[in-house]
Amino acid sequence: MRLSAGSTAVLFGPVLQRTDAVSSGTGAKVCEGGLAAGTNFDPHIVAGKLSFGGTPKLVSWAGYTAQAGETFNLFDWGQMAGSFDAIDANGVLLARL
Repeated sequence: MRLSAGSTAVLFGPVLQRTDAVSSGTGAKVCEGGLAAGTNFDPHIVAGKLSFGGTPKLVSWAGYTAQAGETFNLFDWGQMAGSFDAIDANGVLLARL
């Protein structure tokens, strides 16, 4: 998706990013209904500036249980701005040690 300068795309429903999908342009994209990884669980890639804000809610996909020591790349960007107010990870299933 390319967003031209001064434009804004507000996505109300869940956004499913496809493999190798790239957002570009200097316009703004707001995901209000959730953001899900594609079939290969790729990060959300923004070629330009990615602005963070609000409180993202993380949930386990299809009952996946995270194991100790696992890490996940959620975003890749050219430039970034802002920060999350908090991160809600209450929906992430964690393995018991």
